[in-house]
Amino acid sequence: MSHSPPISQHNDKTKYSAAFIAIGFLLTSAILFGGGGSRFPATEIFIQLAALPALFIGVRNLNIANLSRDEKFIGLLLIASLALIILQIIPLPPFIWQSLPGRDLLVDLANVIGRDNAWYSLSIDPSMTIDSGLSLVIFAAIILAGYHINTSERIKLFKLILGLAGVHLFIALMQMASGGENFYFYATSHKGLPVGLFANRNHMGTLMILSIMVCAALYHYQRVEPRNNGIKKSDISMAMIIYGSAAALFTLGVLITNSRTATALLFIAFLLIIFLAIPKKHSRLAMPFTIGGAIIIGGGALLLYYTNRFEVLNRLLERFEQNDDQRFEFWPNIWQALQNYMPFGSGLGTFDIGFRANEDLEIVGSHFVNNAHNEYLELALETGVFGPLITIVALLWLLRKILRLIKDRFNMGSQDLTALYLSIGVGLIALHSLTDYPMRRFTILAICAFFVSSITHKRKSIG
Repeated sequence: MSHSPPISQHNDKTKYSAAFIAIGFLLTSAILFGGGGSRFPATEIFIQLAALPALFIGVRNLNIANLSRDEKFIGLLLIASLALIILQIIPLPPFIWQSLPGRDLLVDLANVIGRDNAWYSLSIDPSMTIDSGLSLVIFAAIILAGYHINTSERIKLFKLILGLAGVHLFIALMQMASGGENFYFYATSHKGLPVGLFANRNHMGTLMILSIMVCAALYHYQRVEPRNNGIKKSDISMAMIIYGSAAALFTLGVLITNSRTATALLFIAFLLIIFLAIPKKHSRLAMPFTIGGAIIIGGGALLLYYTNRFEVLNRLLERFEQNDDQRFEFWPNIWQALQNYMPFGSGLGTFDIGFRANEDLEIVGSHFVNNAHNEYLELALETGVFGPLITIVALLWLLRKILRLIKDRFNMGSQDLTALYLSIGVGLIALHSLTDYPMRRFTILAICAFFVSSITHKRKSIG
């Protein structure tokens, strides 16, 4: 198996591949402009167009025979997702669509306007399904183009992600410095909070956590790669300083968002990093060290809270004491609504219409529920049993991957060790999806796609 040159010895005159340039352009577009969501369609359209070069390159150069088993598996999941979208927008004869669960209002409306014999799709709004389904283009473009870049180019793209995340953090600090009045790029209910280039502080927190995992992955790549390429120990020490400092800044970026979910995920990320940092000769102490780390981190946070030494942390911990989360009020209603559409769902992207038609008047108030704030509930309402089935298969693959990599962490090379931290990053996105909708933001979607591409990456040498 061939190996790429060490990071510190890459030739500046190296010719970059078209796939590398296309992915870099797409990641830059998605990270800088993909934080607003569907309420800002102009930026979404721009990013979808930015995905086309990577998609074209990926499809044009595709050679299935050269793909790894994991790469083929992800490809099958993409095909299944595409098939689901197509099935939801195909027009169906009246006797079929009128018999689907949850279509009573549509049937009544069709009868009133004299369209009872018209053909309609499974989705209650196929235009919304198409709009939502186009996000698959971004994920597929990064996966397919990712087949054609080498390890050196992949490392550079991860550094690009860190640099762009730094732009978000800088903007967030500017927002704080302005007293929460300026430097906001989207109309947001979170104005006054540091959200960076997002419209939502929770997604800003997720980006910061993913950046921390990238720092951990790149450091361990640099640390393990010398076994093959002879990088100096001084370079490894410098990498520790650089990536450690960057991780500390991104940690601050999580805390200033005041996001309870992001803070909980940060805590989990730190415990896993501590666990994985224990060397093989002390592996029996890994669990005690991790528990000790949890106690120290938690105890230190409480000490700062009760002594009022860290205002940002004090405000954050005060939020954990509050019991004002409205998710618990409308989740039961969403659960009831999704059952009304089972087993086929209302159509991808139609949560707003599907939920509104079944919303309990008791929970109607001044706040507009435009998302389920639980990716899995929302996906079940929109796609019935089929979307969750694809998701479960993907999560089981991810869990198996993480467990295998953890088990073999003392004996694997730099790429597999890097894949471990990236797999955990994807797992943290999956956990965040329990209380939010991070994958419906193109910034997080694109980074997740690049993580998955790198996890399944079949190592390629330069040239």
